[in-house]
Amino acid sequence: RQSNSWLILDEVVLQKTQRLWSSLRAISLDPETAHPELEVSADRLEVYWSKKPTLEKKQNTNISTQYSVWAKERYSSSSHYWEVAVWKKPYWLIGLSYGSATGDQDSEHCNGDFNNTFCYIYHGNGKYLICQDSNEKPLAVKKTIQKLGVWVDIQKGNVSFYDGDTLALLHSFYVEFSDPVYPIFNPRFDINGQNSQPLATLNLRNKYIFQKNSQNA
Repeated sequence: RQSNSWLILDEVVLQKTQRLWSSLRAISLDPETAHPELEVSADRLEVYWSKKPTLEKKQNTNISTQYSVWAKERYSSSSHYWEVAVWKKPYWLIGLSYGSATGDQDSEHCNGDFNNTFCYIYHGNGKYLICQDSNEKPLAVKKTIQKLGVWVDIQKGNVSFYDGDTLALLHSFYVEFSDPVYPIFNPRFDINGQNSQPLATLNLRNKYIFQKNSQNA
């Protein structure tokens, strides 16, 4: 019986892995949406806190997120999965936006000119919060997340967050999508170099590099 149980469990894990990997998307960041205090890498895969924002960035008025950057991609149908390396950053916020921009939010961790509807996971100094719209609550996580997976099924209205290393489900939302979905990334403030690591979106190539670096860390 125990052997059969393990076989069933392995099959479930395999099916989930195949489902997520078949929907894996290569996400590129849109510098035009980045807050002036953020720096987006030339390959548009990483975002980090910039200590010295350029004059051009300071004068940029095309800002639609607060201390965040949106992905270039937007999704209106089908299912999609993407992964983000958060390394050992003490602070970060990752999620998605799916409503019309209407002004400030009251959320303590996700304030500013965000879209009216969004959901995200926030990590701060070892603690995790999960949020849908402006409703936040603590999220119990068994081990520190170094890679976060985000799954969206537009037709079914499903949003799920996974530990990208183990594919353990962290939390799921039900959302009625009426607008395109945009992935959002917030590396949070860097004080004295303690949170200077970037958030890095992973594709098939740099996903392998990330796994090698994680094993050698």
